[in-house]
Amino acid sequence: MLDEKPILGQLALLGQWTMLYSKPNAGKTLLVMYLLIEAIKAGVIDGKDVYYINADDTHKGLTYKLGLAEDNGFMMLSPGYKGFKAEMLTPILKKLIESGKATGKIIVLDTVKKFTDLMKKDKSSEFGEAIRQFILHGGSVIGLAHVNKHRGDDGKVIHEGTSDIVNDCDCAYTLDIVTDDKFYGERVVKFENFKNRGDVALQASYSYNAGEKVTYQDRLNSVQCLDKTEIEEAERYRKLEKIFLKNKDVIDEIKNALDEPMKQNELIKV
Repeated sequence: MLDEKPILGQLALLGQWTMLYSKPNAGKTLLVMYLLIEAIKAGVIDGKDVYYINADDTHKGLTYKLGLAEDNGFMMLSPGYKGFKAEMLTPILKKLIESGKATGKIIVLDTVKKFTDLMKKDKSSEFGEAIRQFILHGGSVIGLAHVNKHRGDDGKVIHEGTSDIVNDCDCAYTLDIVTDDKFYGERVVKFENFKNRGDVALQASYSYNAGEKVTYQDRLNSVQCLDKTEIEEAERYRKLEKIFLKNKDVIDEIKNALDEPMKQNELIKV
């Protein structure tokens, strides 16, 4: 049996299928790349066992991330290169299983919608069965996907597609932006677990530089894991920001009214 060792911080375990959901540009690819590289550097996983399938990027982004993969010893594939196509994934998984080579292999799917139709139950179920067989033979899968445009009644993001993928996977997280400082460029995000098997984190928070003119490498270098106190402070700031934005018009009117000194009676009238 495989040891349940963490392969993506405390978010994903070896021998499991983990799904990460977020809206576009929230930083899920950045954080997955960062955590994979950290795990390889620490010797937790062997880069030769990691296959990152980048199916949702620009040519420039793919080229740069390929460089990161080469520098850190893991594999990167992309549909349209070297004869690889998205529909080849399932047959490849079956070959790995039949040849006994699935054990220890880690596959990252960025994003899952390139390999199945998340909105169709039959397609999602068929895809889920193929991944499950790979997991049962010792493989590991990390899938990236998007969330719905609209949030739930509790204000939290909701995973996109039917429930089949969530039902079939071992662990599932949503990733949401907690704070986004436009002036300094710092962004704080939080993973929240809504399905788990094994000893994984229920929450994990990170900060990184999301500034417009920051290079991808600098953005990668800026990633920091936040402790409980730091994330609580960030969430407190978000709540205050929401209150401010909700009452911004009233606040502006009050500030305009208080522009010049006035007596107490005059202030009460205002």
